[in-house]
Amino acid sequence: MKSKQMYPRPNIILSRCLNREIYRYDGQLIGDDFIDRLQDHVNFITVCPEVGIGLSTPRDPLVLVGNPDSPCLVQPTTGRDLTNDSQSFATEFLEQLGDVDGFILKQRSPSCGNRQVEIFRQIDDNKPAWYGNGLFTEIARNQYPHIPLIDEEKLADSAHRHSFLSAIFTNAGRRLSGDELLSADSRQAGIEPEARLYPAILQAQWRSEKSC
Repeated sequence: MKSKQMYPRPNIILSRCLNREIYRYDGQLIGDDFIDRLQDHVNFITVCPEVGIGLSTPRDPLVLVGNPDSPCLVQPTTGRDLTNDSQSFATEFLEQLGDVDGFILKQRSPSCGNRQVEIFRQIDDNKPAWYGNGLFTEIARNQYPHIPLIDEEKLADSAHRHSFLSAIFTNAGRRLSGDELLSADSRQAGIEPEARLYPAILQAQWRSEKSC
């Protein structure tokens, strides 16, 4: 009788709008098929930094303005500067977390975007002068510098997805003994170390892609 393979469930911080919840600024319902499939294999901790500071859904868009190294988060239609509120929320939210194995955050969001968020010189500029991280993401990267962070666009790429999955399951596995998590059949199969802790469905998908 084959032994049942067990694996740790990574703790992943996920933008709430990617979880098919209505939190996007324009009120649109979005989602991601791979994130849907991942639900059965990880523990999602969802967050919307903008709703977290009291903004509604839908809401007027926010933008990053000013110094690219420390931009302000503002709402052009109202002139509100939400930088301090957003920084306080992000710091408090991240500090109360326990073990975190990875982040999946909304690309190009002024709060959650990863490296490709538009930053404007002035609030009324039509074209961005720079690109950088969203405010929440910048704080997350500083507080968790060694934890993998990806957006839904990168997650759609098989190479980036494999790298991210390897990292999050390896991170989760460090909280337990790797040998205890593996069945004898898995050890004998010669599975690569970083992939040993994958759930079967994800491992099968990766092997299929690798053979193409």
